[in-house]
Amino acid sequence: MGGSLGSGFSNADRDFVTDQVPTLSNTPEGNRALIEVQKKIAQRKIQIAKLARDYAKTNEGRIDAGFDEALAGWSEQNPLFPTKAAGASTSKRRPVVIDGFTIEEID
Repeated sequence: MGGSLGSGFSNADRDFVTDQVPTLSNTPEGNRALIEVQKKIAQRKIQIAKLARDYAKTNEGRIDAGFDEALAGWSEQNPLFPTKAAGASTSKRRPVVIDGFTIEEID
């Protein structure tokens, strides 16, 4: 979650944040799904850092508004959680529901 949580951070906000990490009270499947999400987010941060370095190399060491546009285009071409075409899944795994939130299969 980067940044400041601010002064309007409610109990519901706190509950949402704490539900985003694996705990003993979650199901094993739910914990695996949360860990996979965290791994994908960490990998995406590494990819964005490399994109920023490469962009700066070709722009006299600067990161400017053009990087935001380049990143947006790259992100559209490389979604963090790609959607599958209807009926494309051959997996027998089912979505995991944690506290009312459904977490779909992650490849």
